[in-house]
Amino acid sequence: QVSCPAVYALLSLWLRGFDFAAKKLWNLAHRRLNAPRWPNMAEADDKEDIDSFCRAFSSYAKDDLKCPLCLELVEDAFITKCGHSYCYACITKHLATRNNCPTCGVAPLTKEDMFPNFNLNKLSRKIRLAKDPSHFVSSAIRSDDMQLSVGEIDRLLAALSSRKRAMQFESNSADLEVCLDFLTRAYKQREEMQSRLSREMALLLTDMQMIKHQQANVIADRTRSATGSDKRALLDSGAGAAHDEVSRTLPARVFDEEDPEPTPAALVSASASGGAAGASAVRSLDNINMKKRRVQEHFPDLQTAYFATHERHSGRGTALAAFQESLSAFSRHSTFNVFASIKCSSIHQSSSIVSSIEFDPDKEFFATAGVTKKIKIYQYSSIASQPQLEVHHPVREMPGRTKISCLSWNSYMRDRIANSDYEGIVTLWDVYTGSRIVQFEEHEKRAWSVDFSPAKPTCLASGSDDTKVKIWSLETEHSVATIDGKANVCCVRFHPDNPYYLAFGCADHNIHYYDLRHLQKELFMFKGHSKAVSYVKFLNSTELVSASTDSTLKLWNTSSTECQRTFVGHINEKNFVGLSTCGDFIACGSENCGVYCYYKDLTKPIAQYRYRTEYDEPSNFVSSVCWKTDSEVIVAANSMGTLSLLQFQ
Repeated sequence: QVSCPAVYALLSLWLRGFDFAAKKLWNLAHRRLNAPRWPNMAEADDKEDIDSFCRAFSSYAKDDLKCPLCLELVEDAFITKCGHSYCYACITKHLATRNNCPTCGVAPLTKEDMFPNFNLNKLSRKIRLAKDPSHFVSSAIRSDDMQLSVGEIDRLLAALSSRKRAMQFESNSADLEVCLDFLTRAYKQREEMQSRLSREMALLLTDMQMIKHQQANVIADRTRSATGSDKRALLDSGAGAAHDEVSRTLPARVFDEEDPEPTPAALVSASASGGAAGASAVRSLDNINMKKRRVQEHFPDLQTAYFATHERHSGRGTALAAFQESLSAFSRHSTFNVFASIKCSSIHQSSSIVSSIEFDPDKEFFATAGVTKKIKIYQYSSIASQPQLEVHHPVREMPGRTKISCLSWNSYMRDRIANSDYEGIVTLWDVYTGSRIVQFEEHEKRAWSVDFSPAKPTCLASGSDDTKVKIWSLETEHSVATIDGKANVCCVRFHPDNPYYLAFGCADHNIHYYDLRHLQKELFMFKGHSKAVSYVKFLNSTELVSASTDSTLKLWNTSSTECQRTFVGHINEKNFVGLSTCGDFIACGSENCGVYCYYKDLTKPIAQYRYRTEYDEPSNFVSSVCWKTDSEVIVAANSMGTLSLLQFQ
């Protein structure tokens, strides 16, 4: 349907040049379409009549001028002896396999029974031209059948020129408006960036001044407390004038990229003096330079953490102190050192995967369990004090009925430990006697996880492949509450301080957060993982971390549904590889048989340990990790049944 009134008029004039047969065909269609007859020249300015005519013409062209076989506007039309028209290519293809008319079935029908439909071809060609106004206008003007006077042509040209100017004005106005909008948005964005950059530079300069003052105070205190040669070395290094220097405003050029890396003058002087003091100074220099290199490796993440810390704290001194504390904690550690290993595997067992490791509340013992169907209790000090031994016997061994998936040691009742297993049973054990106390058997499928509430030790939760989370009490034999997770539940974890808050991860890729007093609706659903959530652990009362088989860990805040940070570096696509937290540090296993440690403010691992080359098989992986929270020790196990004690240093 054409929208320009001038083209309507041209279409009307063009159609006036049709021969008698075409007009007769249109008038026949007119009676069915309830459309006006061909407009007369005098009626060409009547826009309502022209609009009605063009709509009817468009409808007719759409329905009645189509080939019955290809359902497109007929091309190279041929009419059969029974009066039906088709595209020549379409009817020829049809007659190659049949000998009847596709519409009425008249037979026999051959190529000799068909003739060109000149009138329909002429109408079809003109309709095609009408789809392109430039072709249509040029064809109409060149047509010998079109009888136009000079005045009529002038009016048409004037209308077309007017319409062209209007379209050019609209197009130019739109282009200018779009360009201005782009430039305005770009300017505002750069203005905001400039404002933010100015604020950030002001923060940096202020904090640099504060650090310089702190350095001066440290040197001044050391100078006052030093005696003899140590004091002379400090004074010779210029430390005495340091306080006066930093009291002045920092120069505009704080650092010179061409200058060597700044080094504390006192350490340089001490290292040059030789002896024990010199060796100690050299070690200190090496330690400082190593920390600087580590900071450079994580520089983008640390910048983000620095400015985020300032946003969280209103006082500048408070924000700087908080960032210094984080930077110090991060820079103190860079690697794992294995100081003891034991073999949990047996020659009689085809698989020795350790699924779970848990320390008791006093951190004197730790328990392991997995596909061996046994819970083994080891004394930590015995293994740590005899690292040369590869075989240590557990102080207690408790046999289960089937493979064990998870352990949870009661934080208050030190002799109680619970496990979940592949039959969906949750079992409570007495560690001192090695006997079962009670079994909860309401799950219908494999139970993946169990957890005691730290704030309410008589309460525990379990999650299962039956999509249910069960809340149990040690005072009853049956569950006290059930949550339908709508998908396989892979992990459950109570809030560390509030006994009513519970988080669990599911195969639906989400973490669900509930208040057990209001089970009708969850508090939050944390979305972001692209595969099943295998572990959930709380870092503190407001932050939790999740692990998924999409090879990522994610940090969440319990007051928001947005992901705070995504940690990447380890590999986890199909197995449970373990997850454990200690303060702001997060440890997990990997399917490349490695243990990875992350700091909560940095997206990349700050330390990692890979098991020896004999474990470098594609099927081998780290299956469980657990922090010994009163020290910087991690206990890790791999799928070959090797248990290792790693010192984080």
